[in-house]
Amino acid sequence: MVDLFIWWKSTLEARVIEEHQVDPRRATTGLRRAALVEAATLLALFCVAMPLKYFAQAPWAVSIIGPVHGLMFMVFLWFVVRSWAEGLINGAGALRLFVGALIPLGGVINERWLRRQVDGVITQ
Repeated sequence: MVDLFIWWKSTLEARVIEEHQVDPRRATTGLRRAALVEAATLLALFCVAMPLKYFAQAPWAVSIIGPVHGLMFMVFLWFVVRSWAEGLINGAGALRLFVGALIPLGGVINERWLRRQVDGVITQ
């Protein structure tokens, strides 16, 4: 009876470990997409809305794209903090992602960096 219990416990533990293994590619998909969307909204703000505001006297463009970019930036930060808490990235990686989000086209660079990180983990 004890042997049966030990066998059952070990198979149950193995099943739990299998079910909770994280595929790094799937786990970082949201973060990578958020980085690209945040970069696109930042470019839209800088390259479309701000020129419209200052050169075409259309402040409504910034009133629309500004809050959209702010929301996407907050979503991106949420993904960064969540990925850091889950151990998918370390503190230096989280700082790198944050600083990259402040630079136009930094989100594209961040997404490529994340893809290389994930590919490096998978090939190991």
